[in-house]
This record gives sequence, structure tokens and C-alpha cells, in this order.
Amino acid sequence: MTKIIKKIAKQFSYLLVILTLLPVLFFGIFQIPAVQDYVIKKLVVKISSIIGTELDYSKARITGVRKVRFDNLFIGDQFNDTLIYSSKTIAVMPI
Repeated sequence: MTKIIKKIAKQFSYLLVILTLLPVLFFGIFQIPAVQDYVIKKLVVKISSIIGTELDYSKARITGVRKVRFDNLFIGDQFNDTLIYSSKTIAVMPI
């Protein structure tokens, strides 16, 4: 009986360590600029296809849990005219 309890405690401690390290690892990965670029490009393509217009930017960084900072954000309309241009923009993503 004692061996079973020790085995269960050992498995539980492994699970606890994994559940503790996952958020830290996730946060650390999102601090890498290449990962941020990949995620932001995917989001911009998806949003651009949803609204049916061109979106372009020179630089973007994830600055918080829900914030993305864009430099030189351009949003065009269906006729390739400038709808919105901003040199610095912070977008807050809803949860």
C-alpha cells in the first residue's frame, strides 16, 4: 500500500512541475521575435481576409498578454486607397 501511495505522489509531483513550467515556457517562447513575427503575420492575414482589405506594417511586437504594437500600420480599402495610416498603433485583443 505504501508503494502505491509513493507512486501516486511521484506522478502527482511530475504533473505539478509540468503544469508550473508550461506557462513559463509559453511566455518565454512568445518573447522570441521570430515567433512573434510568425504569429502576427498569421493574424494579419486572417484579419485581412475577414475584412477584405489590405493590411500592412513595418514592425510589430507582442507587448503584453493581449497587446500588439504596430509601427507604420496601413489599412487600405477595396480600391487601394489609404483608409487608415498610423505610425504607432497599439491593438488590444479581446479575450
